[in-house]
Amino acid sequence: MTMPRADSVPSKVTRFLLLSELCRRLGEHGCTSYLVNPASGGAVLRVSVAGAGGGWLAVAAVERPEGWAYAWAGRWGPAQQCERIARHLARAVAA
Repeated sequence: MTMPRADSVPSKVTRFLLLSELCRRLGEHGCTSYLVNPASGGAVLRVSVAGAGGGWLAVAAVERPEGWAYAWAGRWGPAQQCERIARHLARAVAA
């Protein structure tokens, strides 16, 4: 069986898979998060923010010229560094 080329996977599928993996890893760090609007292909991950103010931090998976990245609050990091980004986000929402 021939494996499909990576560039043959639709962007909305890649976005969903990347955000799902980040969601899983955030859960391993004790964070509550969930995907919003995954069926449309424009999925966003919402991460619960601890503390008195509470609220949510939105994380998107975006396609950049150098590859896929996670973007949040004016920042971004390469999707290949999912675990590092999960640790960073977990610390950020716990503060």
